[in-house]
Amino acid sequence: MKLNVYRCCALLCLSGVFLFHFWQNGFAVQGGSIAFPKSLWLGLTVFCWLMIPPLLIRHSQYSRAKWVWWIFWLGMLTRAVVEMYLLYGVQQWHYIYGIAHDVLSAIGLLWGAYWCAGSLKKQSPEITHMVIMAVMFVCETVFAYYISHFNDHHAHAKLWFIDWQAVHLPNLLFTLGCEIALIYWLWRLDMFLRNPK
Repeated sequence: MKLNVYRCCALLCLSGVFLFHFWQNGFAVQGGSIAFPKSLWLGLTVFCWLMIPPLLIRHSQYSRAKWVWWIFWLGMLTRAVVEMYLLYGVQQWHYIYGIAHDVLSAIGLLWGAYWCAGSLKKQSPEITHMVIMAVMFVCETVFAYYISHFNDHHAHAKLWFIDWQAVHLPNLLFTLGCEIALIYWLWRLDMFLRNPK
């Protein structure tokens, strides 16, 4: 089986998931412990939001899709830098920043998918992926609202993540369901990137 760039990026992200999970639960002084489904979700977001767009730009045969992916990818790179600085640098990150960006990203991707689909005779995986990503942003908005709401109602809590506790079980099960569906889609996207024509 050929280990292409897509799969190398996937393995890199998966390695990062295990390293981050170990570090956050053993050494991090901020954010609280994290359940593995949440670590995996973070890895999937990095993979989908930062690593896949350049591959789609390279493989896409549609100029409109390339434009959408370029704009999205540059926006996500900017967010990654700003969020890491506000989280770990000056510790001034607020959930509303992420929620606002997530909502705008979902709207932008849905509009982008609509704009691209108007010029095509058949649906294309790189455009379907825009819709999948928009759904991911909706899920991420739900997750961010959940932890923000939890922190607001527990004065002692200053969590960024959630662990295996009974109160968080529905959220974790929902996360697992999202991940199963997303991993299935990513497997299909891998087939497209190996044979885009």
